[in-house]
Amino acid sequence: MLGKNKRLLYLLCGLIALSLLCSCGFKDIDKRFFVMSIGIDQGKKKKDYYLVTLKLAVPTTQKEGKDEFVLLSQEEPTITQAIRKIKAKVDKELDFAHAKTIVLGDALADKGVGDAVDWLMRRRDIQKIAWVGIGRPSAASVLKVKPKSERLPSQSLILFFGRTGTETPYVISQYLFAFRRDLTERGINAKLPVIQTRGSDGFIVDKASIFGNTKRAITLTPEETKVLNTFIEVTGKTNIKVARPGEYFVVDAERVKSTFKINETPSGKPLIDVTVAVQGTIEEAHIKVSWTKLTDYEKMAASEIERRMTDFLTKIQKHNVDPVGFGLRYRARHSDPNKWERWQQLYPQADFRVNANVRLETTGLLK
Repeated sequence: MLGKNKRLLYLLCGLIALSLLCSCGFKDIDKRFFVMSIGIDQGKKKKDYYLVTLKLAVPTTQKEGKDEFVLLSQEEPTITQAIRKIKAKVDKELDFAHAKTIVLGDALADKGVGDAVDWLMRRRDIQKIAWVGIGRPSAASVLKVKPKSERLPSQSLILFFGRTGTETPYVISQYLFAFRRDLTERGINAKLPVIQTRGSDGFIVDKASIFGNTKRAITLTPEETKVLNTFIEVTGKTNIKVARPGEYFVVDAERVKSTFKINETPSGKPLIDVTVAVQGTIEEAHIKVSWTKLTDYEKMAASEIERRMTDFLTKIQKHNVDPVGFGLRYRARHSDPNKWERWQQLYPQADFRVNANVRLETTGLLK
């Protein structure tokens, strides 16, 4: 009886081992193509089609690494079908786990990105912390760019958005999960950086597009993008030009931060108080500056900042978009069941009051 039980135990262990071997779907690294970037455009042949472009890294034995890649594109009625057709063009399995940048086409942003973002979020092998941007003139053209300084495919875009390379207030970085959240959230509008090609070997990233629902509503200028960035994070290494007839000086801001408070007035219209804190030095001047007049320069800079901020807030209000999140704050501070409907009526009537606090440490090394 004991021997029979042992045989059954051995047989059971053997079956378990065989089942584990049979269910293993692992493929060696030499049988994989790593997708570094994903581009999704509106179809060229048919407007309701999708043109999907994948940037695949080519493995190299060099220690330093080399920017070698393959671009594969396919236009189909659905993104899923396009991916399956691309798989028929390669001899290795496509691995999306390393895709750190996702580029949506300029025309697709005007048409609507809801279905494309839905597909990206449903795929479990696509990172939700991948950077997302709008490619101009198209996503495919952005993926074709090969910067001379790049050692790995799509490394330049990762350095742009990850703030591990360049640091500039003109670049707005957006994760995939955050973009999708803002597309569906009530009280804030989603925003994406615009990636414009600069020849065949470079990019310009200095604008941002604001979405109304899933379609692009407006594209900000570089200066407006810089203002929006002060609400998103503490911005450093930016410049503020303060001009007067025939003279000007430039403030090198080491730290810029914008905060706001929504106040209710007796008239019923909300008053949004915005406070901008700036700390920096005078980096360039077309006038004779003196450290004894720092207070005067601070007042001049504060006046200029208040004007720019008011113009920006008035513009987004006019287009009925809210990339800052005023509506989100209003919803969080009110318990009225109809607070969202109420805010939609109040936002177009809101008044803005901007107060800038500028602190200049020095006039630079020159006295």
